[in-house]
Formats: sequence, structure tokens, C-alpha cells
Amino acid sequence: MDTITQAILGAGVGEVTLGKKVGNKAPMWGAVAGIVPDLDVIPGRLMSAVDYLVFHRGFSHSLIFSLIAAPIAGWLIAKIHKKENLDWKSWGLLFFLGLTTHILLDCFTTWGTQVFWPFDYRVAWNTIFVIDPLYTIPFAFVLIWTMFTRKENPMRVKLGWIGIGISTFYLLITVVNKQIAERAFISSFSHKQIEYTRINTRPTPFNSILWTGTIETEDGFYEGVYSLFDSDKNIRFEYFSKNHELIHHLKTDTDLQKLIFISKGLYTITPDGEDFLFQDFRYGRATSWLPDQKDNYFTFEYRIKESETYSESSRVIITREGRMRQLSNEIFYQLWQRILSNIR
Repeated sequence: MDTITQAILGAGVGEVTLGKKVGNKAPMWGAVAGIVPDLDVIPGRLMSAVDYLVFHRGFSHSLIFSLIAAPIAGWLIAKIHKKENLDWKSWGLLFFLGLTTHILLDCFTTWGTQVFWPFDYRVAWNTIFVIDPLYTIPFAFVLIWTMFTRKENPMRVKLGWIGIGISTFYLLITVVNKQIAERAFISSFSHKQIEYTRINTRPTPFNSILWTGTIETEDGFYEGVYSLFDSDKNIRFEYFSKNHELIHHLKTDTDLQKLIFISKGLYTITPDGEDFLFQDFRYGRATSWLPDQKDNYFTFEYRIKESETYSESSRVIITREGRMRQLSNEIFYQLWQRILSNIR
């Protein structure tokens, strides 16, 4: 999730852990814990596009990192706040819970979180977009209310748990919405009588009502959009050929192997002059809800350029493409209209 949301979640966890004892110091340090795992973006700026994909949400988002970092942070915070007479274990518990809830929340998104590092198994439940106002805003409102309530007031404890409860309840709603949407995609696609190998469903930006579904067949992908408000359950699908054979001669390249692994094989290849565009279908098109979309702008797209001087394990140069469509008020308006099922 985005940094603001993670800070709010961490602050909420800090509040219910130690708010009654130390007041606003608890949500403050909880917010710090909620932000820490995403600091991996700093060294990531020094990496190549592919290496950053592998590195992000890796060690810093693992249980091992939480177990190592929490006692160290607890010891430092205990030194800073000696007057509170709390040992490092209490502060360490706060920090541990802030880190692990960050990791857990990221598991509900699409990117993939390496919870069990060093094992390269990435958890991605695909139920919530990385920015979702319905998760963040109510939680933030209750948290602010909590922080303006004296720590001696019994209401403060209740408010802390109300914030956690509201956000958790919304997460559960996204899980239910995903199941409804997935059944709709499967039901609609079954009429095509085409065998498929797997289905990937994910919410469109800023909501959990409008969903994109990608259905993989042997040779390509079918992509469609479905709103829970749609009365017509007949989903229109657009077909994209995989074209994996176009880069078969480059499969020994180490970076390309990493890119294929991270994408979980959900990708298409599009020729672009002498180069190839690698389009990650875990996220699909950035504005898939637009009617009669002529341009296929993918959220994650990479240019594969064959190197003039290469070894067997390093045959290509891979760079992130900057072809993301500029998001305008009109696009957001159309997103809202599609959520309400006013356009198809």
C-alpha cells in the first residue's frame, strides 16, 4: 500500500499497543514502524529496473527482518524515552506489530510480498488497490480523533480498536468482492467454450467495486472489466497474443529470466522496431475500463533491446518504459462512470 496508508496503519497498531501508557508517542513510533519496510526504495534507486523488481518487497518485508529490527528499535526507543519507564520489550513489541501489519497489508495488493524471505515465494492476494481511499480516510479520521483524546480517557482505547476494526472490516469486504468478481468472469468466459489455464483478477484504481480479469489460455490472454453494479453479466473480453516465441532466442539472459519469473509468466511480447516490449499482465492495461480503448498502455512495460556486445547470460538491455498514459480528470470521470455501470 502507499506510504500514508502504511503510516496510518502503523500508528493505529501503535495506539492499541501502548497508547494507554505513553499517549501520542505510541502512534508516532507505530507510524515509523509502518514506514520502515518501504525504505527499500532508497537503495532501489541505485539498481537496474529488473534488479529493483526483485529487491522491492523482499528482505525488508519479511518476517526475518521484523524479528531482527524490532528488538533493536525497541532498545533505541527505550533509550530515547527513559522517562516512560517502559523496557525495550514493550517498545519492541510495538515496533514488531507495526512492521508485520505493514507486511500483511501489502499481501492484499498485487505486487507480491516476500514474507518468507530468503525463499522467493511472493504473496499477492490481489484484493485491494495500492491506494484505496475507503480504507485510508475513515481510519485516518478515527486515528486523529484518538490522538486528540487524553490517554487517561477510556474512550481512547475504544477509538483505537474502532480504527483497526473499520479498516479490517473493509479488507474483508475486498476479499468478498474479489470472489464475486472472479465468479462473474469465470461464468461469462465459460460461454466461449475456450479452455484456460488460470485467471487473475484485481481491482481497478482507488476502489474494490470495478475489477479487471485476465484469463490465460495456451496462446494468449483475454482481458475484461466487471463492476459489481453491472446488471448485464455478459463481460466483453479483448484478446492479446502471448508472442513468447519472439524472445525464445533470448531466454538464456539472466535479467530476462528474472523478469519472466517476477511476472509469473503472465506477460505478452510486442515487437517495437528492432526491440521488444515486455508487457506484464499481472497488472494489465493501466486504463482498462475506458470504452473503445485504442492504445494498450500497460501499467508495467519494459523495453528489451538486444545488446551488440553480449555474453550467453547477458544478451539484452532491459529498461522500464515511460509510456504510462497521463491520468486526467476525464479518465477519472470515466472510471467513476464505469464503476457505476453507466458506460460499458
